[in-house]
Formats: sequence, structure tokens, C-alpha cells
Amino acid sequence: MKPVVFFLMLSGALCHAQTRLEMPMQGEPLPQAAFELVNKIPASKLACLPKELPSFAWSKRPRDFSDAALQKLLDESAFAGTNVASLLPSATNREKDIKLTSHDNQDYFIVMPAVGRILIHTTDQSHNYPPPDAVPDFDALWRQVSDLARMFGVSTNDMERRPDGSIHIRKTENTTSHLGGAVKYTSKRSVTVFRSIDGYLVRALNEDKIELESGINGRLLDFNFQWPNIEATHTNSVLTVSALMDEIKKGQVLGDVINEYPPGGISKVELTDFQVFYYVSTMLPYVRRSTTETDIRPMIEFLATFKAKDGEATEGSLFVPLTQSP
Repeated sequence: MKPVVFFLMLSGALCHAQTRLEMPMQGEPLPQAAFELVNKIPASKLACLPKELPSFAWSKRPRDFSDAALQKLLDESAFAGTNVASLLPSATNREKDIKLTSHDNQDYFIVMPAVGRILIHTTDQSHNYPPPDAVPDFDALWRQVSDLARMFGVSTNDMERRPDGSIHIRKTENTTSHLGGAVKYTSKRSVTVFRSIDGYLVRALNEDKIELESGINGRLLDFNFQWPNIEATHTNSVLTVSALMDEIKKGQVLGDVINEYPPGGISKVELTDFQVFYYVSTMLPYVRRSTTETDIRPMIEFLATFKAKDGEATEGSLFVPLTQSP
């Protein structure tokens, strides 16, 4: 496929004045507007673009948290022995929050059905050297997360996937040292999965996720469940690559905040690859707005090479809306 070339001749001030797109903490206006724009993405990759995609808004329906799952979490928290039935609101008012805190506010158990949120923290009280393998392994943690996700109505189809189709499980572990490093042991492990929509990752200032952290002897240290209900508002056709480049020409583009540009300025931008994602334009599912408003819309991230006239080049990303606004 021959490269498609556009020349952007707008002034920087005009371009930035026309940029209505906002992605706080993720995207920012490009440092200049006049540059040559070249598409070098293979036609075979462009053929993978969907034909149409829906946009979404936060639902007014609270998430229905399973009583059995809440009881399971309670029994593993600092509030073990509490009967979840004594905390639940009436059957006609399932939006009421549950909040338990210790006298020193170090431990807590919080459930917010209206926004699909559960937050649990238990103080790590292990001080002695544990035996080897005292912390559950990652497979055991993932089984816990899978069971809880199922009980809370979250399908594995809605979890972030790797290119090979497997669920992208992010894993971390902490190692504690004593006696100048003579004694080392694993003190905690955690697993996290992020939300996707129709196989596309959801990006936000505070991503939807399920995170579980376990300590010595399987003690539940942290559980963070954030998965509010969403509803499709409308479906629009996906723009062609030429139309997307026109959007860049109009200034409807932002650069990744971590981009580094050539010191000599940008003479040419080459688009080399892309990925589709959903961007959450608000952090407030708490606000009950009309479902005709778009809170979650499909976007495209272009991998780009930024070149100066002297040949110096850097790489970064550009963000562009993937569908026309309704």
C-alpha cells in the first residue's frame, strides 16, 4: 500500500484552539501543528479495524453483590464473625453502602453497590519469620479472584487479554529481609486483572479492576473490586484511516504525556501501528446522568515516529477518537 500523506499547515494556535479532545493525565496537545503526516501501517493490520463500535455510559443499576461472596470476604477480613445479613439493607434498597472500620481506622470493609465498588484492607500483623511458601502462590490467588468475579457477575470475557488470547493477570510479590539480608522471605503476593469491553482494554484515571493481595498464611490484606455497571448508548461507524488522519489534521489529536519529541521540532510524523481501546471520560459513576451522554467511548492509539528535519527521531503515541461524535 502506498503511503498516504497529509500536510498539516494550520498554525499551532489554531490547532490547539480547535482541540476539544481531553484526556487528563494521559494526553496533551502536540507541541506544534505543521508537519507531514504519513501512514506506514500495513494494509493487513488496518483490515483488523472493526466496522462499528458502541459507546457506553454508567448505568443507573447498582451492582448486585452476592451475599455469599460478601460473607466469604467478611470471614477473611479483620471483621470475621460478622454476619453479612445484619449489614445488608432491605431488599428494596440495595444501593445502601456498607462500611465497617476498626477503632483506629486501619482496617476497613466498604461496599458501594451503586458504583460497583468493594474496598477491604486488613493490617499485616505478621512479625515472625514464616516458613517457606507461607504466602499462597499466584495460581491460588487467581483461583480466588476467579471465584469472586464469578460470584459478583463478572465474566472472564470482560477481562483484559494478552495477544495470545489468555487473560492478562498482573502479578506482584514483596520480599522482606532481616538480619542484614541473611533472612529473606516472601511477605505478600497480589494478582490484578483489568476490565475490557468487547476485547478492548478500558483506560481511565482510575481503571476498573479486581485486585487481591494475600499475606502470610493466606491472610487477606487488600481487596479492591471496581466494576460498575455500564450500558451501551449508541453505535457508530468506525472512521477509516484516511478519515482518522483528517481528524489529526483538524487538531482532534493528543500526544501521550510521556512522549518525547525531537529537540529540533517535528517535521514529519509516521504512523506505524495502532491499538483500539475504550477511554473513560469521567471518574464519576456516582453522578446519575442521562444515558444519552457518552462516558466511555472507543479511541485509537497510534504508535508514531516523530522526525525532525535534521533526521533525529523519537517514538511515541497519538490518541484520536475512533468514531464520530453522535
